Amino acid sequence: MTAPDPVMSPTLIRTVGLLGAFTCLIGVVGAILALLSSPPVWFAVGFQTIIALTGLLTALMARSRTTPAPSLALVCFAGAVFTSATLGRFSAVLAAAGEPIGTTDALLRLLRDPWFLAQNALAGLLGAIAIFTALGRDPRTWRKLSLGLVCAVPVVAAAGWVIAFNGDEVILAPVDSALGIVRVVVVCLACIAAAILLSISAHLVIGAFSPTPEAPAKPDPRPTQ
Repeated sequence: MTAPDPVMSPTLIRTVGLLGAFTCLIGVVGAILALLSSPPVWFAVGFQTIIALTGLLTALMARSRTTPAPSLALVCFAGAVFTSATLGRFSAVLAAAGEPIGTTDALLRLLRDPWFLAQNALAGLLGAIAIFTALGRDPRTWRKLSLGLVCAVPVVAAAGWVIAFNGDEVILAPVDSALGIVRVVVVCLACIAAAILLSISAHLVIGAFSPTPEAPAKPDPRPTQ
């Protein structure tokens, strides 16, 4: 039997409402700026509009106070803001460059973009509130979540190296010597280790958010009449 989602405190409800309103506002402003740029960045307009609508839905959810699963709703809202901010601002960065640029340069510009940072900070806050609401004060759930995130760190770091520092050129370099064979073996072992770490991470994170099984009721020791 699944335990009901914890009820959010009045302070958290007000905080979520304010974050939702601010997310809506910053999405509207971002959409207007993308529309007024020359030429308009239509991808950014669309994604910023999604952010504005997500912020509006977040504020309405906080105002209604009747959402049966607030933490799950907040996770969805945070994911929508993160995805839209990343894709929308990435398209805006590419348009502002005015000429073809490499993936590394585009990512570095994206990480310096204030709108990208502000909107993802809002997504992070909404996600953090969702996590605190879902996990509560049970130390076992926090321990599982922490271990799951630690297992994912090496995989994320390796993926960042491949994307930001052209690691794929090293991995896919021609095999023309014994050192190249060693490199291929190391890459294969690293991929297997990454798959194992991701599996462990997913298992621990899902387990942290899964409800604790209810203990079976003890039989009444008193004899029935």
